[in-house]
Amino acid sequence: MSHVRWMYGVVSVAVCVLLVYVSDKWAAPDRIDSFTYWCGVATLVALVIAVGEIIHAGTATNAVNLALSATARQEARTLSAEVIALVDEVSESMRAEDYTAALRAVQIARRFAARLDFKHVLPFEGNAIAEKLGDVEHALQRALNDDRGKPMTRAGKTELNDVLMTIKRAAERLANLEGWV
Repeated sequence: MSHVRWMYGVVSVAVCVLLVYVSDKWAAPDRIDSFTYWCGVATLVALVIAVGEIIHAGTATNAVNLALSATARQEARTLSAEVIALVDEVSESMRAEDYTAALRAVQIARRFAARLDFKHVLPFEGNAIAEKLGDVEHALQRALNDDRGKPMTRAGKTELNDVLMTIKRAAERLANLEGWV
């Protein structure tokens, strides 16, 4: 039983004891006035219980939201670490000019990024990761579908590497989350 329920239980008992004590002064001895008095007592106790339950529901909701936020932050840290590892894999695959493996790693990283719940983590970093991963995937698709012998120029690789580093920095910020809600 929560503290709020204990509190309104004690208040209800205190109200009942107080009203029993003063019932001789406020309730007339005939049956109708006595009945009306005790109905008022019951209504007052019900009001105390209803207000207490509303307060209890609010505190329970806050506790659940905090637990969900903590779980979401932990999942964001885990998913961000996976995205960082996949970005490193994309970089390695690009150095080896294995664009198929790089594309596969980017697609997996996008799936991880899609699982992030931005309501409980830094929305800017999450959106930056998702948007930039889309740009990288698009560039790799273009490189794979290009008919020339060498599908990506040095300038293109440098630009793609800069985007990968931006993704990695944003993922590192998400991986280092502590108490952000």
